[in-house]
Amino acid sequence: MIVLDRCHDLAVHHDIKAGVVVLEYASEGRVVPTGAPYANRYISVLTITDRKVTHWRDYLNPVAVFDALGWPSR
Repeated sequence: MIVLDRCHDLAVHHDIKAGVVVLEYASEGRVVPTGAPYANRYISVLTITDRKVTHWRDYLNPVAVFDALGWPSR
């Protein structure tokens, strides 16, 4: 439904002792059926154990997704 053209504004926060990395970044793209623009910001929280990613969770603004898709219709 949405194609991302680019991700940018990456900031990395790393707590070596806890094995946690927090990524902040943004994206830009478009809605495939309509060509409407899409932009969002994200936070990803990774847990690293023995040099491997053992857990990854993402947070984003769902309202930006709804607005880009035109949902609910107005």
